Amino acid sequence: QDSKERSYHIFFQILRAGVVSEFRKLNCTKPGDFEYLKNGQEMAPGVDDDQEFEALKHALNETGLTAQEQQELFDATAGVLMLGNCAMKASGDETVLIAESFAKSVATLWGVDEGALKACFLTKTIAVGKEVTQTPLRLELAKAARDT
Repeated sequence: QDSKERSYHIFFQILRAGVVSEFRKLNCTKPGDFEYLKNGQEMAPGVDDDQEFEALKHALNETGLTAQEQQELFDATAGVLMLGNCAMKASGDETVLIAESFAKSVATLWGVDEGALKACFLTKTIAVGKEVTQTPLRLELAKAARDT
């Protein structure tokens, strides 16, 4: 991302609003704390994040989403942001996570098994007939799987 560009506004808005407790647990409360945001522009010209977030919540209320459903939406979005902080390194022919805490937080936010989540971007599954095999991904492929 170019330093003059800004990523998705919602990432900045949920950070400013402080609506995701997992951010505080990981001591990540600023855009610079996140890999997906740290190289971009923090403030967008003409955009008031607080005002835009309130408008979003109003629109979600108008569509009938409950406060709980809205929180689930914010948590899911926060999980996407946190995926970028799931740092990895090569270890022989496989890839391992360096920052386990972020994977754990993403799994918590999404309500999924942490091991299954990590397997999604650290391995590939091949099924031939009834036989299923998981093989580790090289670092480049694991990063691509995490980021797509």
